[in-house]
Amino acid sequence: MDKFNRYLNFAQNTVYSEPETPSFHTPLIKLAIENFFDKLNLPHEALIYDIGCGQGTFMDMVKERGYKNLVGITLSIEDSEACINKGYEVMCADMSDFDTQDHEVDLIWCRHALEHSVYPLFTLLEFNRVLKPHGKLYVEVPAPDLERRHEFNLNHFSVMGTVMWQALFQRTGFSIDVSNEINLQLQLPEQKEIPEKFFCYVLTKKNEPSYS
Repeated sequence: MDKFNRYLNFAQNTVYSEPETPSFHTPLIKLAIENFFDKLNLPHEALIYDIGCGQGTFMDMVKERGYKNLVGITLSIEDSEACINKGYEVMCADMSDFDTQDHEVDLIWCRHALEHSVYPLFTLLEFNRVLKPHGKLYVEVPAPDLERRHEFNLNHFSVMGTVMWQALFQRTGFSIDVSNEINLQLQLPEQKEIPEKFFCYVLTKKNEPSYS
């Protein structure tokens, strides 16, 4: 266990804050809400977990739609404080280990967070545990093998292809309702444009894997 904790601390020391980025992630969050979140037609009392919540951009946008039962999940102290200052409940925790009872959450919104998991299989099993039966999970992750080289981000541990992601979703008790891609041209500071690709999934909790 001491060895495992050393490895975990090594990974957690690479955590960084995610301030709002009006020229990049903020408009993409808006697009994801319009294309995926709105179509779920969740009741306004739904409990929603925002994994890797940054400084609350997603929660700000869905709060404007009448959703108030929102919980941000982050390991960044800076991001946690920013969300608390906005009035949000925040859980400063690893996304693979929530202090949450079974079957409590209606939606887990996990946009550009799962690639930061050292062990995505365990993370997805934890998502399954806390979701209600037929609860929803939105996952958006960067595609591998691009010029931007997401694999070399020091806090990226699981940048994988869509076939591997889909296999993990199915193994951890989820059905895949939507599997999509976002393709765009990213303008870098040195005026160079490079292609960017994200994988997007809408999942439903189908069953609970047996651990026996």
